[in-house]
Amino acid sequence: MNQTKLIINKESTKGTSIELESINILKIQLGNNENDLQVKDITFLDLSSQHLKTLPKYLNSLNLIKLDLSDNQIEGDIHLSLLSSLQTLKINSNYINSVRLPSSLENINISQNKISSFEYENNNLRRLTCDSINKITVSSPNLIELSCSTTNLIIKQQHLTKLIIMNSLHCEQFNFYQFKYLSSLTLSCCELYSVPQCIEKMNLICLDISCNLISLFPKNLPITLTSLNLNYNQISSIPIQYIGQLKELFITGNLITLSTIELLSNSLYIPYFKPEKLIEIEDGIYVGNKHHSQNKSILDKFNIKSIITVAEILPSYPSFFNYKVIKVPDLPTTNLYIHFNECYNFIESNKNKGSILIHCVAGRSRSGTIAISYFMKKKHLSLDKTMTFVRNKNPKIEPNSGFMEQLRRYEIEINLNKQTNKMLLSSSKHNQKCCIN
Repeated sequence: MNQTKLIINKESTKGTSIELESINILKIQLGNNENDLQVKDITFLDLSSQHLKTLPKYLNSLNLIKLDLSDNQIEGDIHLSLLSSLQTLKINSNYINSVRLPSSLENINISQNKISSFEYENNNLRRLTCDSINKITVSSPNLIELSCSTTNLIIKQQHLTKLIIMNSLHCEQFNFYQFKYLSSLTLSCCELYSVPQCIEKMNLICLDISCNLISLFPKNLPITLTSLNLNYNQISSIPIQYIGQLKELFITGNLITLSTIELLSNSLYIPYFKPEKLIEIEDGIYVGNKHHSQNKSILDKFNIKSIITVAEILPSYPSFFNYKVIKVPDLPTTNLYIHFNECYNFIESNKNKGSILIHCVAGRSRSGTIAISYFMKKKHLSLDKTMTFVRNKNPKIEPNSGFMEQLRRYEIEINLNKQTNKMLLSSSKHNQKCCIN
């Protein structure tokens, strides 16, 4: 079936009624005004990154199968239980406290909200993503994939084949063996020093223990394992006898020599890439990407003590570094302006404690924008001169069009503050002279 995407100019259609019965609309982008549109047969509604603070009132009148409300500012308790045909729901990256859901859902993403616990019983549920939630109780015989950041799990009637746990500091004592159907397990960014012992008895095919603190190649691997991800650990050698039945091995960001990698490549597939160089802008302030933030060896090498994350990424090593996380997408409509001063203050407060990393995913737009805003204020430079200064150090930096407009606005704000301070200083000196006279 050919997908039809309908982009509607809300200004020109406001208050009108549009009926489209002759085509099947699979995706449509609308605003938040209930009077904007009345459209029949919408099955996929995409309202992501629209700065919504409440649910659009027209939702319950639609017969939706897929709904995306991610990356908004929706707050409080929300009710979606009337959407009885809904199969896929994304409400991640909001400020939601609780949610009532229909029993029809197959795929749910509720990550990065203010939801502390989640309970859901539904025989249709197949995939659940719920990072940042402390307690999860789910009952579904069809649940095959779960992604979370807690080991406080109660999975009833479970037939999980894929379990992803990231950014949890309580994995070592957890009994993963209870998930007897698991074939794929991820324990990433959990500050593990070794592989949990119970994993040896599992029938895993894929194991991802990337972004941890493991220094020795694990001996207690399942005999069924064919794929092992050890990216961004502290491993310096790999004994051949421990390779077992592995067919692929991920070891980027470790302490292993290229000669060892070449030797291992004769017997198994090693998708290895050389990490990009971490670039210092000035005075221990670095701009990098997601991989830099996950590589503890790199962070230690450059004496990084504080990290500004400008992306929807949880801290990889919260016990070791001081984090400031700004969970925003890289979109021209994203408001980074409101974070400029707080990031400036964070850098000023922590730069004497060690180096500082500013990063996003690619190390280009979001992190580059924060770096430019800092140096523009710190050095009392124009935006153009700051851009030249920063990009001479790191040519990859390239804020998107919306961020550039916000930087121009910040430039005006800085200049106004400078003028105000000069006027206050001049007035103060004048008053002092008057008092003397």
